This record gives sequence, C-alpha cells and structure tokens, in this order.
Amino acid sequence: MMQVIYEQKAPAFANVDNLKEIFEKHFGRVHTDIAEYSRIVKEEEGLKPAGAKLAEVTTRDGKAAEIYKVCLDDQSLLETSFYIQTLLPFFIDGASQIEPSQFWQYFLVYDKESGALMGLASVFEAHITSERVRAKVS
Repeated sequence: MMQVIYEQKAPAFANVDNLKEIFEKHFGRVHTDIAEYSRIVKEEEGLKPAGAKLAEVTTRDGKAAEIYKVCLDDQSLLETSFYIQTLLPFFIDGASQIEPSQFWQYFLVYDKESGALMGLASVFEAHITSERVRAKVS
C-alpha cells in the first residue's frame, strides 16, 4: 500500500522523482486505494504458509509460532519470496536478491494466531561432494 501525503507540492520546474512509477517498476504493482488494498489483505488472511511445517515454538513473550522450511524454487513461494527479499536491504547491510534455486532454503517463522511472518533465515546448501554439504546461513 502506498499513500503519498504532502502539505505543499514542489514547483513544476523541480526535478522530483515519481515514487509510484519507481515502486511499480520494482514491485510490478502498487496499491493506492485503501479499500482495494484492505480487500486484498482480507483475501490473503486465510492463505497457508508454503513449505513443510517443522516445529511449533513459543517465543519469549509467550506467542505461539510455527516454523516452516521451503525450497526457494518452490512455485508456491516465488511471489512471497520476491516481497520478502525486497525488505532485506532495510535490515541487512549489503543484502542482495537471491535467484530461485533448489540449493536455497528458507526457514520462515509465522505467528500461529495471526499468520503474520515473524522472521526468516535463508540457507544455501553448498555441495562439496555428492555426500558432503556445507550450509551457509543468512
């Protein structure tokens, strides 16, 4: 959801970036209508997480959470992965996009009650030999 609010517009001669165009170029679509966005969010509330459920845990503050493991090339995760990876540079200095591959795994932590994403880790399985794998965690 994108909403631009301002008190005063820049003069017509000012070289101002069109944020909506920039975001649409990167994300493919940007919602500006709050009612439409709310409808879409409501539809997505019932979606099940992609991947296989590994465990249920309780956080320090007593929230129940579920941990899922999913391969980055899993079709059910492709769109979600795009949006998750877009957030990474805001939290990890030098983060970059990961190309879908069978060697990348995501471990996703969801709030059990709301279904909201609470955390993630990505793991690259570097195959040294056919029997030996070294995992790189980020």
